[in-house]
Amino acid sequence: MLYEVFIPSVEADGFDESITVDAENWMAALKSGLERTGEGSDIMRNLMCDIKDDNSIHVTDAVSRRVFVLRELEDDAESAADGGEEVETVMTPAVNADAAEAKAAEEAKRAAEAKAAEDAKRAAEAKAAEDAKRAAEAKAAEEAKRASEQKAAEEARLAAEAKAAEVAKRVAEAKAAEEAKRAAEAKAAEEAKRAAEAKAAEEAKLAAEAKAAKEAKLAAEQKAAEEQADKHIYEAEDKRIRIGSATHSALKKSDQPAARIVSESRTKSDVNRTVDFGRADEKVSESLIEDIFLEIQDIHEGDKSMQEVIDFVMDMAMEKIGAESGSVLFADVNGQELYFAAARGPKAADIMDFRVPMGMGIVGFCTREGVSLAISDAENDPRFYKEISESLGYDTHGLLCAPIQHEGRVYGAIEVMNKKASGGFSADETNALAYIGRQLAQYVHGEIMRNEKIS
Repeated sequence: MLYEVFIPSVEADGFDESITVDAENWMAALKSGLERTGEGSDIMRNLMCDIKDDNSIHVTDAVSRRVFVLRELEDDAESAADGGEEVETVMTPAVNADAAEAKAAEEAKRAAEAKAAEDAKRAAEAKAAEDAKRAAEAKAAEEAKRASEQKAAEEARLAAEAKAAEVAKRVAEAKAAEEAKRAAEAKAAEEAKRAAEAKAAEEAKLAAEAKAAKEAKLAAEQKAAEEQADKHIYEAEDKRIRIGSATHSALKKSDQPAARIVSESRTKSDVNRTVDFGRADEKVSESLIEDIFLEIQDIHEGDKSMQEVIDFVMDMAMEKIGAESGSVLFADVNGQELYFAAARGPKAADIMDFRVPMGMGIVGFCTREGVSLAISDAENDPRFYKEISESLGYDTHGLLCAPIQHEGRVYGAIEVMNKKASGGFSADETNALAYIGRQLAQYVHGEIMRNEKIS
C-alpha cells in the first residue's frame, strides 16, 4: 500500500517534507517517514488520529502540536528492482508553512472537538455507567441492607423466641423441680411420719411385750417361788428314793373344767327313812384300825431307813387288808409323774419300771384329788389306767387306793389290788388304808423337815 506522508517541519524556517512510502498500514508508513527525516519513532507514543472525509489521515503530536497527514495512493507505481520500497521526497518551501499550520490547526481543532465530543460521549457513557454502577451498587447495598436487616430481624425474632422458649423451659423445669422437691419432701415427711409411727408402734409393742414378759416372768418367778415354797422334796442318801410333794391346788390342772350344776330338784324329806352305807356281808375285825394304830407307831419311834419304812408299810397293808398285790407310789421331784417305790404280788419285779402320769388312772386321780377309792370292778372304771395291766398281762378286779398326804400336802399314793377273800374292799378297809397313807405321809414329812433343818 502506497502512502503519501506529509511531515511538517520542526522549526518555523525549516522545510516540510512529503514522502511516498509503500507500507502495510499508515502507522508503518508514518514510522518509515519519520525515520527517513531522522526524527525516529519516539514521537509516535503520544499521537491523536483523525480520519477526514477525503480519507486522509491526520495524526497530531500531542507534545509539539505538529499534524502529520497521510493519504493513500493508487498502487500503480512499480517497486525498485531490489524489491525495496520507493520513497519520494517532496520538499515544500517554508512559505507554505502558515497555510499548512492554519490547516493543521483547523484540523487539530476539529480533531480536538471530535475528540472532545468523543471524550464527552465517553465521559457521559462512563458517567452513566458509573451512575448505573453506583445505582446498582446502591440498590444492591440497599437490598443487602434490607436483607441484612430482615435477616437480623429474623435472627432477633428467632433469638427472642429461642430465649423465650429457653426461659419458659427453665421456668417449667424450675416449677417441675420445685413441685418434685415438694412432692419428695411431702413423701419423705409422710414416710418419716409413717416410719416414726411404725417405730413408735413397734417400740410401744416391744415395750408392752417386754412389760408383759417381765410381768409374766415375775409372775412365773413368784409362782415358782410359791410352788417351791409349797414343795417339799426328800432325797435319800443313796439317791435311790427321791420324793416330791405339792399341795392339791398346785396339782390341779389349769385347763381342768370347773364343775357346774346341770339340773336341780327338791323333794319332801322323809325323816323316818334311813340309809345303809355299808355292805350287808362285811365281816371285818373291829380291831383292824386298833392293830394298825399300834403297829405303825414303830416307823416313828425306830431308826428305820426310808426304804425300810416303805417296805414295812407295804407289808402291813398287804397283811391287814388281805390283798393279792399292792404298791407304794411317790411323786417325782417335778410333780409330773408317779414312780413305784415298793411293790408286792406276782408282777412286783416287772412293775417297778413303769411310771404313771399325775392325774392318770385311779392312783393318779387319788393322788391329785387327795381322796381314797374302793372299786370292785376296776377294769370297767373309766379312770382305770389299763396300760400297765395289759403290758404285764395282769388282771385287776378289785382295787383300793389311798393318798399319801399330810396337812394338805400330797406325796403319792398306796394301793392294794384283788382281795384274797370273796367280795370287795369294805369301808373299814378303806379307812384303814387311808390311815396307813396318812401315817406314811407324816413320816415322810418329818424326814423332809429334819433334812431341811440339817441343811
